[in-house]
Amino acid sequence: MKLQPTEKCFFGQIETNELPAGWSRTSAIAEGIASLAVFTPSDEPNVQLAFYYRGMPISQQFGEAFKNVLEKNQGVLLPRDLESISYILNDRKNSDKYQMTSAETVNLNGRIVLLVQGSWLGTNAASYEVFINAGRSGCLVQQIAFVAPKESFHRHVQKVKYSLKTIQWLENRS
Repeated sequence: MKLQPTEKCFFGQIETNELPAGWSRTSAIAEGIASLAVFTPSDEPNVQLAFYYRGMPISQQFGEAFKNVLEKNQGVLLPRDLESISYILNDRKNSDKYQMTSAETVNLNGRIVLLVQGSWLGTNAASYEVFINAGRSGCLVQQIAFVAPKESFHRHVQKVKYSLKTIQWLENRS
């Protein structure tokens, strides 16, 4: 898989991450401490890899639930796990808006993260998203979202997965 070594992403808990060849930053927003950086391939602006931090910690209750889910054995989440982190999943738990095809915890370069895949109903968009515990308590959540029209999703998702495997964390902890 070819990556573009001159284009790297530095964001939140990510010290460095190599992007797929031909992808570049198309937007960046910082509002208070919330931040968003979006990368797209040059020829498909509707195919997006976004790095997002909501700017506010979540409650201790939801943070502990997220941390507990990440600390369990890696694998597919049970319905009770999904319910416990419904605040973090937001609209992804709403079957009228999102069809979740998988939710699991995985080791991404030495760090346990939540991986959610599915499609946004009514928009023809599929997603592959990573939720990161950006603090020890689980209350700081950083997201990486690959979202693309379904007809483009499968053409790019392997490149994005490979790119995510190049992440070097600021701190190597799960």
